[in-house]
Order: sequence, then C-alpha cells, then structure tokens
Amino acid sequence: MKALTLWQPWAAAIAHSSKRVENRGWKPWPSVIGQRIAIHASSRNLTQEELANVQVHPLFGPTLEYLHVRSAIVCTAVVTGYATSRAELPSHSQHGAWYVDGSVAWLLDRVWSLEEPVPCKGAHGLWDVPADVFRQLQEQGKV
Repeated sequence: MKALTLWQPWAAAIAHSSKRVENRGWKPWPSVIGQRIAIHASSRNLTQEELANVQVHPLFGPTLEYLHVRSAIVCTAVVTGYATSRAELPSHSQHGAWYVDGSVAWLLDRVWSLEEPVPCKGAHGLWDVPADVFRQLQEQGKV
C-alpha cells in the first residue's frame, strides 16, 4: 500500500472533515488511481499563526481536536483521479472549496478514518507503508 504524507491541518481535514482534494505539484501515479492509499500526518507542528487561522476557518469544523496527531497514519482514501484546473473538478462536490489554483488536485473518495492513528515515520512523495503498519491498518479494517 502506498502512503502520502501531509502537514497538519490538511491530514486531519481529510480524515475528519470534508477535504477530498489533496493539492500537489504533480499528478498521481497512474498505478494509484483507483487504489486506496494511506494518509499520513507529518511530524511538523503548526505555527501559532496557522493554528489561529484553522480555529476560525469554517471548513475545518471537527478537525480541531485531531490537530495534535503527528507522525501517524490517520486515514485511508481511494484516489479516484485528478484535476489540473477548477473547471475539471466534479461540480457536485466540495472539491472547489479546498482546491488551490495552479495545483494538481488529487481527488479522494471513500475516506476511512482510523479510530486509533497508527504511528509511523513518513517520507516525501508516495511511499510504501511498512508491513507492520499495514497489519495494524488491516486490524482496524481500513485497507
């Protein structure tokens, strides 16, 4: 299983809010489209300014209590495709609210949040979930 590391609050927004777009500078590998990937929260802490912005932003809603999760897989999601412009986003969704102009939007669906985040070291780009971590995801029924 592949994984993608995100800074908080973005990982929490996918796991516990309506974020179904991950903005990247590169297209998802063809081999992951249609596949379930793990969403990993990086070890990076939010700055005070970032935390203040998240606390007042209506899109983040229930994610606030999950912002403390670091260096752990927080959910899994299926990569259904991508868009390179706002016009390419599905019109029936909230994708546009999370899309950053000029980026490649990885479209996510069927997000399964973990009851217990699984501690794990992340990496840049798409990376392989270690076997012991994969077993823990299986135990929670999230693969």
